[in-house]
Amino acid sequence: MNEILAVIYYAFANDNSSQFRHRIEADAFHCFLNIMGEVKENFIRSLDNTGIGIKSKMSIFDELLKVVDPELW
Repeated sequence: MNEILAVIYYAFANDNSSQFRHRIEADAFHCFLNIMGEVKENFIRSLDNTGIGIKSKMSIFDELLKVVDPELW
């Protein structure tokens, strides 16, 4: 999850607008919480064997990749 937050923080820290510099950490954390709210099912072990767990998402991605780019698959 730190990889997600690091990208958000980096984007905010490299913004040319100095108006929001004093709030970079708080804004990055707020965005991180919103993203994690959307993808939290991927990190809950009890949901792994359901239709919304990470195994299900990876299976869907695998099938999509097979159709879109068979050579990479």
